[in-house]
Amino acid sequence: MRVRNGEATVYGAHIRPSDPILWVHAPLCHAIPVLRTGEQAVLELHPNPHGDSLRKLGRLSPLFRKLWHNVQPDNEAKETFRIVGIV
Repeated sequence: MRVRNGEATVYGAHIRPSDPILWVHAPLCHAIPVLRTGEQAVLELHPNPHGDSLRKLGRLSPLFRKLWHNVQPDNEAKETFRIVGIV
């Protein structure tokens, strides 16, 4: 994600427009990260270019196979983020 305008907070880190693109990882074994912004904040959400490497961890150990997300039988990957709600 990148902040274009305003400020955002993820995992307690304050992210400002001058910061580069930051990757927020949310494996299924952890809580969903909370993203907080002000009303005027503008964010860009980008897919992680190294996401495929993270999914390949399942080759190392069966414990890692469902750590990220399941690939559909037709080899289409699901989205890597989802907006759950706005508070």
